[in-house]
Amino acid sequence: MGTKLDAWALASEATVAKDIYASIASDGKRTFGDLMGSVHQGSLAGWNATWVGRLARIILLQPHENELHGFAFRALELAVDELPTTPATLMLRKLHLELLFSARKFDRAREMLSKNGDLSSLHHGYLGTDLLNPYMRDDSETTDAWIKGLNAPFLDAGLSEITVDPAAQTPFDGLSPKISPGTVEGPLVSVIVTTFNPSPVEIRTAVRSILRQTWKNIEVLLVDDHSDEDKVRPLDELAAEDPRIRLLRLPVNGGTYRARNAGIREANGKYMTGQDTDDWSHPERIAMQVAVLEGNESLPGVATAANRTDDLLVKMAPGHSPHRKCEVSLMLRVDDARAIGGYLPVRKAADSEFRERLEAWAGQPTQVIDHPLYMIRMSYGSLSRMDFRPGWSHSARRAFWSSYKLWHRSAPREELQIDASGDVASIPSTAPERIAGREWTKDKRFDVCIVADWRGNTPQQRAARDELTALADTDLEVAVLHIDTPWGQGTEPRSLHPEVQRLISTGQVDRILVDEQVDVDLMLVRAPETMDFARRTPSELRCGQTVLIGHGALAHRRTEVRDYDPANAHATARVMFGREPIWSFPEGDPADGVANRFGIPVGGETYPLYVDTSRYSGPRLRRPAGGPPVLGCAAIDDILAWPERDDLLAAFPFDGTEDVRVLGDARGALREIEETRIPANWVQFRENETDSALFWRTVDAAVFLGRELEGPSIDRSVLEALATGTLVLTGMSSASKYQGAVVPISPEEAVSMVRSVSEDSERMEQILRHSKQLIKNFSDPARVEGYVRKCLNNPLAGAIDDV
Repeated sequence: MGTKLDAWALASEATVAKDIYASIASDGKRTFGDLMGSVHQGSLAGWNATWVGRLARIILLQPHENELHGFAFRALELAVDELPTTPATLMLRKLHLELLFSARKFDRAREMLSKNGDLSSLHHGYLGTDLLNPYMRDDSETTDAWIKGLNAPFLDAGLSEITVDPAAQTPFDGLSPKISPGTVEGPLVSVIVTTFNPSPVEIRTAVRSILRQTWKNIEVLLVDDHSDEDKVRPLDELAAEDPRIRLLRLPVNGGTYRARNAGIREANGKYMTGQDTDDWSHPERIAMQVAVLEGNESLPGVATAANRTDDLLVKMAPGHSPHRKCEVSLMLRVDDARAIGGYLPVRKAADSEFRERLEAWAGQPTQVIDHPLYMIRMSYGSLSRMDFRPGWSHSARRAFWSSYKLWHRSAPREELQIDASGDVASIPSTAPERIAGREWTKDKRFDVCIVADWRGNTPQQRAARDELTALADTDLEVAVLHIDTPWGQGTEPRSLHPEVQRLISTGQVDRILVDEQVDVDLMLVRAPETMDFARRTPSELRCGQTVLIGHGALAHRRTEVRDYDPANAHATARVMFGREPIWSFPEGDPADGVANRFGIPVGGETYPLYVDTSRYSGPRLRRPAGGPPVLGCAAIDDILAWPERDDLLAAFPFDGTEDVRVLGDARGALREIEETRIPANWVQFRENETDSALFWRTVDAAVFLGRELEGPSIDRSVLEALATGTLVLTGMSSASKYQGAVVPISPEEAVSMVRSVSEDSERMEQILRHSKQLIKNFSDPARVEGYVRKCLNNPLAGAIDDV
């Protein structure tokens, strides 16, 4: 749970998120306000220090939480004093040391490091090396020890040492090899360095690090992306220093990747690689990469690792690791680069796309030399790096990733070979404005935008996809807005579900971002939990009306297991979209009870349940005759999704007598019966591990007996099981809402009823007739379109005064 929470909370300032952590840290007993009081008093008595530290870390790494940074630092200090020295607490202790270093509390940081052996050895001891940095301490006596620590990553990898010229403008620009250049012979390597209005000092550092390589046969293609005239002179001077440098000046500014493509066209080498203008390469980098490629003709490319550092060669940066893969260092054959058409001509974020497209085209992954053969200079205001924070990346980058990953997976090999000379719009991978560097080419107005976490495969997410597909087939202008939730993650956390991404990539719907100026007549928040975990700040979107679609039978749920907080979701939606929201609930959900309990305005329209039955048609997979029946159920990690202990054991035996398959999460059942592992006769399939239609076609009966079903709500999973022609059994009190399509049972009847009905062909046929009729009622896509058009023609905003 902690990993998912860390991922979304870094982009969230929601009070709900803080209260979730506080609740976990106090066994459900206390709030974030209580935690603030305890920290103010200097005591974490009664709190779990690990979870307090995790919350503090999240707050400290969010720039928009400045007013809480003092509290969070004190909370982290108190937590660290109690934390065990284990791998699970490493990042918390590391962050505390980094913050002490940033505050120049070097003695306290050194004391902490001496007590934490795992921190001392992290990434070749870089934390201790930074504490010796004479440029931070103004103490030349530590220079020799610092240089020794600086060389540790290279010496540990069997590489040559480096030194730092004290006369250089910055220590980074003083990086110098101690090994002789030009000693290794072999094929020509073209190194492409693109530049625009560069710093004269920084570009000399970058280019000279290539010219001083042990690899002798090098050409440097210095591609100037139409710099200002007064910035070109240093480039001319640099090119005059060495005949291996060729300066190419482009007539117009087109961005880094268009400039790289110009370099690819001009390259004379067998191999090509890149170098950024403010970075530095170890003198053995090129030789090691060429050796890998020369030794494996089928390998499409090889990159290196890199260390991140600043001008003072300090590697510490709160929340970051100094060691990472370096995309720009990718070396490949020039012929292959030309064959796939080069880089997408976008303004940023195309390095990973280029490598992944090369891998998809070649049918083989590239290799990484996991030694820091490259040094990345941290330039915090650069075009690309301002899109990242620890645990967070800009939504435009994620939209781009999602788009090109689907393209790579689904396109034939020949379609991965592009013509990058045209506009990015002509390339089969959509890129947001922020990535493409172009103006929106369409009318920035949509009839409806559906808000959800579009990554995963839960029943709510499947319902949203069905509805989106139905609307995509109409003449309505439709968009989606994606917002992360902790429990909506798919197999690729940064990518949308392939079905949703395909609708976007084919132009049937658009994806919009909260920082784009777009007009939306109807903002339909299909997943209100997204509002719980979004920042409560105004978006750039201009909305005519906002409707939140409730779900989860909140009127009769216990507070601690609600899917979302309606009051918080309502308040966030109001601020984010600039309109007072109205709520609508699906058929069968207790709208009046929710309105009264939570004080939220509910509109007059009932939200239609819709199941795209085309997804669920297909042959059933029959079990061998004579075997025990296979019982299927759908559940989430929630005790209330299951019957109480005795009923659970009666319906879903743990003794191995019956086969049970779970779609979703069986942990709620384990907690109910106080077990730690599911029995051997149970098989669990996570929502993202299998198709729900296939799951239901492989069981003899679907059994729904969770306590949450004993109410008026219609369960999406029940409808899906019915759509596949599966026999469905439910609890007595919930069966009536399915109009004869299900068999009402008590828990102890589950297994015997499956056998009884299966052997009674007349009764089975009658149940299936009712099932088909019920599903037919929910399978008309026009119901979804009709709801949206009613909202557009008769805005619900006026209903606020009526509640």
